[in-house]
Amino acid sequence: MRTANSRGLSLAALLPLISCALQAAPPQPYSRQFRVHLVDDSAWGHCELEISRWEGGPVKETVQCRNEDGPYHKGDRVLSSQDVSSLTAALHEAKLFEGQFWGADLRGLDAALVSLTVDDGARVATVIASSNPTFEGGARQLLLTDLVGRVRRSIGTSSGPTKR
Repeated sequence: MRTANSRGLSLAALLPLISCALQAAPPQPYSRQFRVHLVDDSAWGHCELEISRWEGGPVKETVQCRNEDGPYHKGDRVLSSQDVSSLTAALHEAKLFEGQFWGADLRGLDAALVSLTVDDGARVATVIASSNPTFEGGARQLLLTDLVGRVRRSIGTSSGPTKR
């Protein structure tokens, strides 16, 4: 059996190479694949927004809503590269894999339960946005405002499914 020393290589020479291989930068979250799933549920209606990309393909957005007295709505579209860049930047800034993830379910009080699930290809986090103070300002609020705006534009209303 040949060893590293029998080839003229020392273990000390191999350690930096092994170290570099082990420390290679992991792929950026949301770069190759991701999924964002927003659910807004109340007595007044139920909406779901899903934005996903798998294996570097196109980014697809799907919205499904029903209101207490209105028709069911479903809309699909493929996002532009500019829209994807904006969304992934907002996801990075919101740091949904860190910090507070709990909120409150206030549906019995005529409010909504809003949840947001993100999957960056390596990790999955579900965060409750309703009555969660980390969504009352900063990057998380901006992300939630953007996602709710996508739902409202898709269903053609300024109020969305939940009377707020």
